[in-house]
Amino acid sequence: MGFTYFQGYFFARPEIVSGKDIPGYKLNYLQILREVHKIDADFGELEDIIKRDVSITYKLLRLINSAAFSFSTKIQSIKQAISLLGLNEFRKWVSLIALSSMGDDKPGDLVLTSMSRARFCELIAPRIGMKDKSSDLFLTGMFSMIDAFIDQPMEEILNDLPLSEGIKTALLGGDNVYRTALESAISYEKGDWETLGDLRGRLGLGEDEFPPIFHSSIEWASRIFIE
Repeated sequence: MGFTYFQGYFFARPEIVSGKDIPGYKLNYLQILREVHKIDADFGELEDIIKRDVSITYKLLRLINSAAFSFSTKIQSIKQAISLLGLNEFRKWVSLIALSSMGDDKPGDLVLTSMSRARFCELIAPRIGMKDKSSDLFLTGMFSMIDAFIDQPMEEILNDLPLSEGIKTALLGGDNVYRTALESAISYEKGDWETLGDLRGRLGLGEDEFPPIFHSSIEWASRIFIE
């Protein structure tokens, strides 16, 4: 798409109407998200799920073999990708690709903003003592606008996705550390420095920590977007 950089709140959230029909291809990606995030899913089951969808298989292998990963050997199968990435990382990247694919009929800024928020929340994780939850924080940012991708209420979507309670609470506006991280990303997008200062204090971060995280997130999202 020739897009390399973005900043700001680029779109107005549409009015979400319950009961609106979801296109078949989006239902297919939602089903993939449901199965990939099942708690008891194992490597073999995940491989079978992804291999059934030629588009996601192609996009995932193309991304993993890009400069974003720089593996020394070419990754030629989903099984090899799962083995190298590990379960949580594999789920993270499949979620990114599935959500991006659901946004084919949406402005590119919607995808980019979701990716930037995901990376922002992920980069915050080790700074607030939550390195072991970095994948959950990533998904919190990634799914923060899934209602706009599907044109369905957030609560209805989350009822069908087996995400952790921490992620669901944050996405529904509850008060937890995932939500605080997400609100920090949103406040930076808006340039709401007063709110951002309060959120930074709640996370225990220094005044100079947010700018490099935010700009790194933008650069990362832009790079992945054009891979």
